[in-house]
Amino acid sequence: MNTKSENGALKQLYISRYQAQKRADILFKENGVLLDVYSCPNQNGFHLTKK
Repeated sequence: MNTKSENGALKQLYISRYQAQKRADILFKENGVLLDVYSCPNQNGFHLTKK
């Protein structure tokens, strides 16, 4: 089962919390969007979500 965002798009699955946090940091620097990392409930990995 794939995890989808609130608009129906598939969410990016990161294989480690570190990689997900690194991407969240980049998005914050580029766009000013603050994101949290959470464990995927359907697969082994992590997703980003808006705070």
